[in-house]
Amino acid sequence: MPSQTPEPTTSSRIRAAKACARCNQKRVKCDASTVGQPCSRCRRSGLEECVLISSRRGQYARRRPTVSSQASDGVEAAASNVNDAEHHSRRDTGSTSNGASGFLSTTGPNGVAPPHRTSHVEAIIEQTTPAEPTPGSQRSGVSSGTAHKEVSWASMFNHFLDTRQTNSQDAIDKCSITYLGESFPLALVLEDLREGGRTRLHHPGPPIESPETVQHVDGILNHPPHLLPEDIAFLEAKHVFEYPPPDVYDALIEVFLNTFLPIYSLVHRPEFEDHYRQKKLPWIIVHSCCFIATTFCTDVLIHRAGYATRKDARYAYYSKAKVLFDTNYERNKIVVLQSTLMLTFWGGGPNDYWNTWSWISAAVTIAETLGIHRSTLGANMSPKDRSLLKRLWWMLVVRDASCSTLVGRPFRINMEHGDAEMLTLEDFEVDARILEAADHPLKISFADYQIQVARLSLLLYDIDYARFIPGPKALSMSQVYDRLQAWKNDLPMAVDWDQSSDLLATCLSMMYDHHLMLASLGVSGSEVAAGGSHTNGIQLPFAELAAQRVSTQASAMIMKNQSLMVPHETYQPVFVAGVVSYMSMRSSQTTQSQLGRFVVDNCRMVLHSVRDAWDAAPWIITLFDGLTISVNASRAQEHGEAHTMDMARTPGDLSAFMGDLDESTMGFGMPASWQSNPMFSALFDVSQPMDGMDGILTGLNTAQRTAVTSEASVLQVLAPPGSGKTKTLTARVACFIAHRQLKPWNIIVCTFTIKAAREMQERIRGFVGDQVAKKLKIGTFHGIALRYLRQYGRHVGLGDNFGVADTTDSKAIVKRIIAQTQSELDPAAARSRISTQKSKGVSAEQFAST
Repeated sequence: MPSQTPEPTTSSRIRAAKACARCNQKRVKCDASTVGQPCSRCRRSGLEECVLISSRRGQYARRRPTVSSQASDGVEAAASNVNDAEHHSRRDTGSTSNGASGFLSTTGPNGVAPPHRTSHVEAIIEQTTPAEPTPGSQRSGVSSGTAHKEVSWASMFNHFLDTRQTNSQDAIDKCSITYLGESFPLALVLEDLREGGRTRLHHPGPPIESPETVQHVDGILNHPPHLLPEDIAFLEAKHVFEYPPPDVYDALIEVFLNTFLPIYSLVHRPEFEDHYRQKKLPWIIVHSCCFIATTFCTDVLIHRAGYATRKDARYAYYSKAKVLFDTNYERNKIVVLQSTLMLTFWGGGPNDYWNTWSWISAAVTIAETLGIHRSTLGANMSPKDRSLLKRLWWMLVVRDASCSTLVGRPFRINMEHGDAEMLTLEDFEVDARILEAADHPLKISFADYQIQVARLSLLLYDIDYARFIPGPKALSMSQVYDRLQAWKNDLPMAVDWDQSSDLLATCLSMMYDHHLMLASLGVSGSEVAAGGSHTNGIQLPFAELAAQRVSTQASAMIMKNQSLMVPHETYQPVFVAGVVSYMSMRSSQTTQSQLGRFVVDNCRMVLHSVRDAWDAAPWIITLFDGLTISVNASRAQEHGEAHTMDMARTPGDLSAFMGDLDESTMGFGMPASWQSNPMFSALFDVSQPMDGMDGILTGLNTAQRTAVTSEASVLQVLAPPGSGKTKTLTARVACFIAHRQLKPWNIIVCTFTIKAAREMQERIRGFVGDQVAKKLKIGTFHGIALRYLRQYGRHVGLGDNFGVADTTDSKAIVKRIIAQTQSELDPAAARSRISTQKSKGVSAEQFAST
């Protein structure tokens, strides 16, 4: 009886039997063997010379792997054709794959690349062939004759079975891992997957190929073979295959290496630098790194790169990396995971499907596909690769815990499903040597910081499970506090803020306080100590004290210009500190209320300084503004006072305030019109207008009156040009003198230009008279500083006859010194270096001794 089993089918590869030299060079399909010479393309181009190339098909040895009887009939022919085409393609282009090179290198445990083993599975691909080539295919090195190729799931599992039958001890390339969990039925029945009674989880995956980003001599870029020509044309239209200007690119990569990498070690630095120098970084890594750099760099570099704002620069590089992700351009999972982790720093807006949490979700999916959430101790993998996978996993854990807690969303990672080893100092040995050689300021603390922040992130899961997840509680709050204190007690000296003033130690202190505040909000001291437990030295009240410490530490970072140098997880404690202090603001006790207001104002100032770098800051600022106005309105109504805000609203009705704002303010994106809302000027308490101030307040709108009459000791007014900031400032000075009895000689009024200083003096004179106005210290920052130096300079070693050199003078002095010393220094570079050292407080003697 004939078999009813259908014959296995394979996708056929459409290729020309013979090709002319011109079509072969352009990598397009040639029809010379069917229509004769010249071929159709040569005829359309008006070329009569159409010479067929000499094919090597059938002239070189081809390995025929042994396959199972069930698969061999339907696979052998396809494998032959694909391997033949692969060999022919490499010979024509002279290209090599860097998909697993550099910081993505394919190495064995001893750093030696394992021999490439051709498998019959590499040929099992799904293909579709476009009918006609597009212009993009010729200029981009992709032909319509190269079909769209997609490795199937069958390919992966067939490769797994093939390697199992041949040599199960092959070194695992971190860029291509087949992960089989214990519950996978196949793993349960294959006894040889068990090592020492435990199922082996990580296996070598199918070889991957990624293009080199270097240009060939003919100026054509080498692109992945799985993309269609129209895909490449689309990417070219998005300018994703273009580097930033060389000097800007170098500066951005320097920020990535020296600011971001020491706090998020997601690449193997030596290999990354090597590929950067050779221009072999994958395009998605190039743009992701530039996106990160524009998030952490100074404003000077943003403008140097040609962008008006940080938001514009970040979006430009983010959108290029995202389009490469969307088109599946890069097939190396480690590269994609690294890029996706960097893109988690993009917040998005309320209507964006791709935001911080969706990028984290994508990263978790990729990480679990590779199995890096599981222990790799038993995997045949090089220590370097194992360390990189651990660093990637724990960075993802930190990002997931922090970002999910920020808005109260569920964690994307279930830690009960993983058993990855905790980071150790050995995982950072290479980076430590590099930072030590460069004398990096974080050389001592960076590794300990990343280890401890990973451990601290696990405690966020504990807090969430103990307080917020419905159902039976596995932990009591007293146990949570015990674990927090135990974590602090185990801190290494390099990151123990009680023993070190290191920047990262301060960051850990703020995160620790964040956890205390989150655990303590709404929890009484009796609840903490329930069951006879104790707090191990944690002081009560937890939340208020922690909020004050965070406010102080964050303000110090702003004063030291360090706000863009810290991990983004440091900003979240500022938000929580503001929430805790808002609750204190509502207290009926005057002292506690004023202290709460002071901390809220501090937090708002800190968030404002990072509003363009941390995408959550704008909506948090908006939230605090609404809450503050709500408290002010409630108090004014309680005391029957005339409030300057819209009293038609119900006191405490925050939704009424938020309804006035553009909906984009509630997303992570910064709204373009946020400063035009007059309520944003009302940052502090709104008091009842004082008697006799009608003359000073005449002509001021509601928000301006609020600023003028505020009782706050520190006031920040945010408003666009032409909105009346100078008018508000002069009226506030007049209010200080006329109604708060401040002595005019104790008031300093600074501005940037002489013209503005004169205008302010005239306006104040109109309020308080000429004699009083003369006693004020009004002028530019430089003018007032010079005035004090003239008066008190002798106390810091300055003589009475010192002079001030302007730009022209300093240029002439530097040129004269260079000429006298016969130096080859560039005068502009020398002036810049001097200015930099002076800004750092380095004296000439100190600099000379270095």
